[in-house]
Amino acid sequence: MLSEITAINLSHIDGAKLQASVSEVSTPVAKKRPMKEDEATDTVHLTPAKEFWSEERLNKRAKKFRVEWMNEDYFKDWLRPHPTDETYCICVACDIRLRCGKSELEKHASGLKHCKRLEAMKENPNHVSRLAMLSDSSQSQTEQMLSEENGTFYVATEDLEHSAAGVADSTLSKALIKLSKYLDDNSDIAQQKLKMAELEHQRRMQVLNKELELRAIEVLIRQKELQNLHTFATLQKPELETQSLIIHNVDDDELDKS
Repeated sequence: MLSEITAINLSHIDGAKLQASVSEVSTPVAKKRPMKEDEATDTVHLTPAKEFWSEERLNKRAKKFRVEWMNEDYFKDWLRPHPTDETYCICVACDIRLRCGKSELEKHASGLKHCKRLEAMKENPNHVSRLAMLSDSSQSQTEQMLSEENGTFYVATEDLEHSAAGVADSTLSKALIKLSKYLDDNSDIAQQKLKMAELEHQRRMQVLNKELELRAIEVLIRQKELQNLHTFATLQKPELETQSLIIHNVDDDELDKS
């Protein structure tokens, strides 16, 4: 009798285990959702809001030129501000444009090429940086006046030489020369075409001159802003020195009393 009860209990236990194992095996697996084409190619598309925030973050992280750098012995011989972009500066020794940032400038100053060029610049009093001053042949009257007032600033007209206006003007001049060879001077139509081409040439030159004048005005505004910053930094320096002396004297008096 006891053996029969034991066998029945064991059979129930084995049946329960069997049902549990079957339930574990038959448990349905959660299906994964199908991947989209963008996810399959691992491409990330930013929404307009995210693109705006990413651009704004880059603009905030961009380092700007500080006038007090020019008062430091490590920079004052070769560092000059960029006339139109606050995030760049100029090395007059190497005649190149650099991104602003004290660590970047210190890294450039420690370079072997920079040290050699700086020594050569100090030995040559007639050294002129291409970026710091334009040649007289490529300057308008306004640009020449700006360069005479301050030789450390320049008007970035080299970009205009490769701009659409400069290329179109050069192409038009060549076309006028070719056109004059094939036109009949006695033809009214030919004279009208030549006159129209000359008027178009003059119009493009006016646009180019206006763009140069606008650049010169922007440089003048930038120059005045830098002068104001430099004046402010110069005025602040004696005040800070005076405050430090007062604090130092107060500390000495307190020590004497104690």
